[in-house]
Amino acid sequence: MKILRLILGDQLNHKHSWFDGDQENIIYFMAEMRQETDYVTHHIQKVVAFFMAMRGFNEWINDRGWNSIYYNLDDDKNTQDLVKNLNQIIKEQKIEKFEYLAPDEFRLDRQLKDFCQSLDIEWQGYDTEHFFTKRKDVEKFFEGKNA
Repeated sequence: MKILRLILGDQLNHKHSWFDGDQENIIYFMAEMRQETDYVTHHIQKVVAFFMAMRGFNEWINDRGWNSIYYNLDDDKNTQDLVKNLNQIIKEQKIEKFEYLAPDEFRLDRQLKDFCQSLDIEWQGYDTEHFFTKRKDVEKFFEGKNA
């Protein structure tokens, strides 16, 4: 099964369980997009730092002989829109399953959930493994309690 895995700029974790085991049928995707630089004002140094970290992480993936697709900000294939980029790659690469790490931002979380609902291929979201607690832990803790 050919799998596309999305990695966002704040999810660069060399120790994530995604990188354990066989990587033969997996393609990692990262993109520098205006969608992410222009939705609010960001300091240019922050944007440059994110892009440099992403490029370095992509090199780490490639150094291991794993497959990746990386769109620079000015890449001709880069539509500057996450959903359009993903749809383009899924079609071109004949992807059979899409996987992503849960974004920290509600805006991106909603966009990816909506995108997945539109897919006619298998998909799955995963924990980023960045935090000690899981997303639903606080909700479960306060379940049935008056806050």
